[in-house]
Amino acid sequence: MEFQINPEAKQLILNRGSHITVSIEREECYSCAGQVVIPYLSARLGRPNDSQVDEYDIVPADDIRVYVHKGLNTFDISSAIFALELSDARLESKLNETLVIYGVANKPHKRTNSDE
Repeated sequence: MEFQINPEAKQLILNRGSHITVSIEREECYSCAGQVVIPYLSARLGRPNDSQVDEYDIVPADDIRVYVHKGLNTFDISSAIFALELSDARLESKLNETLVIYGVANKPHKRTNSDE
């Protein structure tokens, strides 16, 4: 698992204690089909609460400690690349400094002679 953090997001994270927490959160959505719970990947500034820290693996990334929820291990993310940036919502308000995580992709497979 690899984290690519853009310079603006990195500076914010370093200024706020050099920790971020990555987990799966859920949001209730309503449509004509009724209520649906949608899971999504979340990145938040800071570390998990002391009572929850055992539920996370720590992944170092550019002087930053990334706390990754162990529930993500149910997905094959060992070769995934996660991109972290500041949300565009920050343009509307300096108070709303929010991280956004996206771009989950597998690292390219290195071809070997046995692949041919």
